[in-house]
Parts: sequence; structure tokens; C-alpha cells
Amino acid sequence: MPVILTFADVQVAFEGRSVLSKHKGYNMFRPSALFLAQTLADLPLNLIQLVVHNVIIYFMGGFQSGAGLFFAFLLFSFTLTGTITALFRAVGYAVANYNDATKITGGAFTAFVIVSRLQGSSPINVQYSGYVIYQPAMHPWLSWIRWLNPLYYLVEADLANELDGLTFACAPPQLAPYGEGYEGGPQACAITGAGPGSTFVTGSAYLDSALGFSKSHVWRNWGIVLAWWAFYILLGCLAVESIPAAGASKGVLLYKRGSGPHTHDAKSSDVREDDDTEETTGT
Repeated sequence: MPVILTFADVQVAFEGRSVLSKHKGYNMFRPSALFLAQTLADLPLNLIQLVVHNVIIYFMGGFQSGAGLFFAFLLFSFTLTGTITALFRAVGYAVANYNDATKITGGAFTAFVIVSRLQGSSPINVQYSGYVIYQPAMHPWLSWIRWLNPLYYLVEADLANELDGLTFACAPPQLAPYGEGYEGGPQACAITGAGPGSTFVTGSAYLDSALGFSKSHVWRNWGIVLAWWAFYILLGCLAVESIPAAGASKGVLLYKRGSGPHTHDAKSSDVREDDDTEETTGT
């Protein structure tokens, strides 16, 4: 949801560009001040939307009941929304026309969220944020996208918070062998992360073995996303400063023949010369 909401900021950037150009032409304020003001004005609005959205999603999804876990989830969503908003708004100010801006933001959305590849003849939509395709299973020529993807860092943080400390009991068909006659005999869990002869798997072991995630990366990842947010804000400030001011090209003022300012100056000069001549003659 946070990523989809930010698409509207591209159009907003284009709608306000003409007014911004006039203000820049009149030297009313630095254009980058507008970008910073928009970022600050978004904070309370984003917070209200995300509180309503996350309360529904978090508890309907059956996540762990804990104030710290919920507010961490809310904080990560809030940070991600601001980060992607800054990126898309920077694109809106940096590109000359709306069509190109939508292509760039659509490409960024594809790279961040959905990357399409072909396997045989069937198109398979995969997600390089570490959720649909787990990090150990990512193909080397596309796995580098995750390092440029703010979603990846917060998916790891959310999953690490949710799975750490949990223990999952294995059930058929993940419990082998299973079926009639095997009850009470030696069995083992066939899920990645389970130990030999174990009938359960811990959340931390599954995070490390199957997902390539770690609980120790939670706040490190949040700091990285904050750095991306600051970087996108800087890009947006530079982009908005490059917008040309209205009236930057010199205009030409045309006068009706015989009524321009030079005509009046010439007439005044002739009158002064006649007065000087009369005074000399009288003397």
C-alpha cells in the first residue's frame, strides 16, 4: 500500500510546476524549500492513513500481539512511505514531461516490487524484496536489485520481528515419515532450518536458513532506509532547483508608432532646445 499511494505525487509535482516557476521568477523563496515543506506536510497525513491501515492489516493478519512489535511495524511502514514518496516526487520534478515521469516511476516500481523474468515459455512474476523469492534462491544477475530496494530492508526487519522467538511444530506432509503405523516412531521435520531428528523448527533458524534474514539486522536496516530517504530528498531538492523560472527568457515590449518612451524623450529634448534658443535671442 505505501508504494502504491506514492504514485499520485508524480502528478501533483506536475500540477504545481507552473506556480513554482512563477514564484521562482519573482524570487519569493528557494524551490527546494517547497520540496522540504511538502515532505514535512506529508508526515501527519501519512501517519493517519497508516495507523488506520496497519491496525486493520496487523490484527486481521494474526501477527504477534505486542505493543513493541506493532509500533515497530508502524514505524517501518511510515519510513517506507516517506522514502518512496520522496523518490517519486523527485522524479516528477526532474523530468520534463508527465509521460516520461510515469515511465520512470513505473520502471522503479517494477524494479522494487515486481521483476518479470521468463522461465521456458511461462512468464513468472517474482518479487525481489525477499518475500516472494527468498534471498538464497535469487538469481545472481538480478539479486543485486535488493541492495537498491528500500522494501528489501524493511521486509527483513518485519519478518525478523515477527518470526523471532516463535517455535513451529511440524505436521504432515512436512513430518517424515508420516501415515498409519508411523505414529510414535522416529520422525523428523522436513522444513529448512529444522535440526536432525527434530519435529519442530524455530523462527530464528528458519529466518537464517530459508530466508537469509537475521534479527540483528532490524534496526540496521531501518537506518539504511532512513539514509535512502535523506538521499531521495537531496535528489528532489536538486531536481526542483533546476526547474526554469517563469520569465527567465527576456521579453520584448512593443510600443505603438510615435508613442514610445523615446518619442516623448525626443519631444522633451526639442522643447528644451527651443527654450534655450529663445533665451539666447532675448539676451
